[in-house]
Amino acid sequence: MEKKTCCRCQDSLFIIEFSRKKSSPDGRMSFCKRCDALRQGRIPRTHCRIQLIESECSYLAGLIDGEGYIGLAAAKRKSGSYKGSNLVFARMVIAITSPKLIMIRDKFGFGAMYTHEPSNPKHKRRYDWQLRSNEMKQLLPQVLPYLRIRDEQAVLLLRYFDLPRTKDDTYREQVKLIYDQLRLLNKRGK
Repeated sequence: MEKKTCCRCQDSLFIIEFSRKKSSPDGRMSFCKRCDALRQGRIPRTHCRIQLIESECSYLAGLIDGEGYIGLAAAKRKSGSYKGSNLVFARMVIAITSPKLIMIRDKFGFGAMYTHEPSNPKHKRRYDWQLRSNEMKQLLPQVLPYLRIRDEQAVLLLRYFDLPRTKDDTYREQVKLIYDQLRLLNKRGK
C-alpha cells in the first residue's frame, strides 16, 4: 500500500490515514485524519498505528497462512431501522490451541483474544486472535508480500475496504461479488 506525507505533522503514513477528497489529485486530503481532527478542535481517535519490521511481517504472514482466516461474514441486523436486513463485515482470525498465542498477541499489541471451550471433552481449548477492521486495513498491506496461501483473500479484502460507500445497487453488487469470491477461496476440500 502506498504512503503519503502529511503536510502538517510531516509523518509518512499509509494512504488510509488520510480522509477522502474527490477534488484532490490523489483523491485524499493533504493532511492526516489526526491533524484534521486537531484542526477542527476535535479529540483525535486513538487507533493503534501498526508499523511492523520485515521479520514481524513474515512471522505474522506465516501465522495467517497456517492458522488464519481472512474473509467477509454475513449476518442479519438485530436492531435499528434496518433490522432484519443483511450486514457484511470483514473478519480476520488466527485460531490455534496453544495458549502461547496470548503472548504473541501481547507482543504485537493489537487485536482481541477470545477463548472457546470445547463441547467435546476430547478436544482442546481454542484461542482466537481476532483483528478489527481498522487494524486489518493497516496490517494487510504490510504482510501481503509475505503471504503465500491467503494472498488472494487479502487482496480481495483490501479491495472491499477501498470500495466507495454508496447507497446504490452497484456498491451492494460489488460487495456481493467480493463476498462470493472469498467464500469460494475459503471453501474446504477440493
